[in-house]
Amino acid sequence: SLDDSILFGASSYLWTELVRKTFASQVFLLTHNFELFRQWLVQLEQAGNGVADGFTVHELRMRYQTEASGDIKRAPQFDPWTSDQKQSRRLRSLYHFLFARVAGVVIEASPEVSLAERMDLLALAPNAARKMMESFLSFRFPDHIGNFHGGMEAALAIVQDAAIRNQVERYLHAYSHNEEGDISAVVDPSEATVVLRVLFSMMKAVDPSHFAAMCKALSIDEAQLLQVPATTATGETP
Repeated sequence: SLDDSILFGASSYLWTELVRKTFASQVFLLTHNFELFRQWLVQLEQAGNGVADGFTVHELRMRYQTEASGDIKRAPQFDPWTSDQKQSRRLRSLYHFLFARVAGVVIEASPEVSLAERMDLLALAPNAARKMMESFLSFRFPDHIGNFHGGMEAALAIVQDAAIRNQVERYLHAYSHNEEGDISAVVDPSEATVVLRVLFSMMKAVDPSHFAAMCKALSIDEAQLLQVPATTATGETP
């Protein structure tokens, strides 16, 4: 519940009292706030040996596990945050982070993954995709900043592909926070994966140099991200 206006002040106070001073032998910081997380990670990396006994960083995710009885249980899982400096580049900005996370969902949510696991992967993807697009459109079309629909229209006008237009607009409007969307709508895993992939295809069509540079900076396989799944034996695309 940290407002932007007091975030940095509160963060500085916590850092001073819990890290600079030595009375606390161990500190746990849990947050949903990306900027606070990014700020602390950068500070910890810069502090280096100044942080006694070092530090660890984890991302808490929810995973579906099949028990011996066959029942599916939702359980928390701590994933170590990468120590790879190339992958850590996704923390350069919220846009970098969202681009990497949404791209990761597209790549990971393959037909081979169970339905429960795909639902877990895709649960937050729509809103993350919306925020990612807001950042992309704001810089690509500065005259439409603050006008999401205007920016989308300007981007789709460059693509001039009716199929991409229909898929992208329908998905973002139906499943993400916006003026008209119903955020209680059930996410269709098969549709979500296809449309998120089309979303990246649209970004590439609008600004291929930018798209390629983002994939390179974040160590994302551009071909894998845009690859259309093979058809099934019934002739239907999964």
